[in-house]
Amino acid sequence: MPSDTANPATVMIAAESIDLTPTEPRQDADAAVRTARSARDEEDLVLLLTALGLPSGEDELARLAPNPPPRPTPPAVPTRPTEAPPCPTPSPPSRPTRGMSWRTWTR
Repeated sequence: MPSDTANPATVMIAAESIDLTPTEPRQDADAAVRTARSARDEEDLVLLLTALGLPSGEDELARLAPNPPPRPTPPAVPTRPTEAPPCPTPSPPSRPTRGMSWRTWTR
């Protein structure tokens, strides 16, 4: 059985019936600052603000200029040890094998 939500006209009527409260100026300002942090450059910022229905005039852009996008932090470089770890010395066998003397195992 088909649903009423499949009909675009029904969806449009339902969307228009939703009561939206207008945003407060402080909410608009916060949204503009957050958007400025996401923008790549001034042109991108103007496009984003316009798409969101926020003011994008010269005064608004000047106010948002001190909010550049955060720069990515460089990845942490692992530190290398300055000295090589000591090489383990081989332990002598429990008893010498044929042709081997204890002298080769001592220093």
